[in-house]
Amino acid sequence: MAEERELKLAISEDDARRLLDLWGPPVRTLLQRNDYFDSPDGRLRQARYGLRLRAEGPRRTLTLKGPTRRDVDLAVRSEDEADISHAEADRILLEGLDPQTSSLPALRQLALRLGVSRVEVLGGIENERTVLVANLGGDRVEILLDRTRYPDGSIDLELEMECPVGGAWVPELRGRLDATGIPWRPRREGKFSRFLARGGASPRS
Repeated sequence: MAEERELKLAISEDDARRLLDLWGPPVRTLLQRNDYFDSPDGRLRQARYGLRLRAEGPRRTLTLKGPTRRDVDLAVRSEDEADISHAEADRILLEGLDPQTSSLPALRQLALRLGVSRVEVLGGIENERTVLVANLGGDRVEILLDRTRYPDGSIDLELEMECPVGGAWVPELRGRLDATGIPWRPRREGKFSRFLARGGASPRS
């Protein structure tokens, strides 16, 4: 599995407007649907893993994310993902998935270890992602502004960016945000944890 190192900051509507003034106009805006899966008895969650199916334009991507550990303000975790067909995505949303038929090697191994023979959809969230490009440390870096709606109707705004080992760009980013009046508010919980806390459903039996 690859390793993901990600910074997430909570932002307000005013912060989002300041970021657009700082690094806009957007390169692109994407609409995403993220659906989450688990076994009927919640074994993936208990082991601190998350399984997600993302629909973004014509693309359907199945992703397994491992337990999160912290590196100062960064969330670090393993990640395995594969693109799947629309037909397969529709089928697993409707019928669930036998992990041993999955295209994700990490999911097959995890399911064997945990004794999981089937996962089912829990529900999902809608996300609007605005992509900005910033020059940080001499590199062109994507800054993602997410507006996420949860099952209970609540909406979060956040800034996301992926960082290499050592958190390169983070000090410069923080300095730019401080100068623009945007508070530094790292998020400790990912979207899946917030989904579960805000009306995420249990698997169908």
